[in-house]
Amino acid sequence: MVRFVHSECRGEETRAELGAMLPGARSIEMEPMPLRSIFLAIAKEKRGRDVAGEGSGR
Repeated sequence: MVRFVHSECRGEETRAELGAMLPGARSIEMEPMPLRSIFLAIAKEKRGRDVAGEGSGR
């Protein structure tokens, strides 16, 4: 199982692209995320960059 957030998902076009990248996949499932989940995913990513010293420019 692979799970990730795709910030530029284009529905069936993205599903086809994923199918081409993962030809052995038995199933590709996609579901929309609630706004709160999107915010938390972005905040977590930014926090990880800040901890690594890449993000804030401080």
